[in-house]
Amino acid sequence: MATKYDWRYQVVKHDGWYGLHEVHLADDVVHSWTENPITFTGESPDEIIKSLQMAIADCKKLPAFENPDGD
Repeated sequence: MATKYDWRYQVVKHDGWYGLHEVHLADDVVHSWTENPITFTGESPDEIIKSLQMAIADCKKLPAFENPDGD
């Protein structure tokens, strides 16, 4: 069976602070996330708004993911 890959926005808890990251999954298990919190850019304001709305929806569905490295 092929591995299912996906990603989502998720709050990641670091050592004393939180950031919004893209979290990458393999078969619904977190396997990596962006090194730095993400920023939102786009070719239009509407594109940025759409990304922000998707990020907010993901954040409301999921608890913060604790960075096991703590940083």
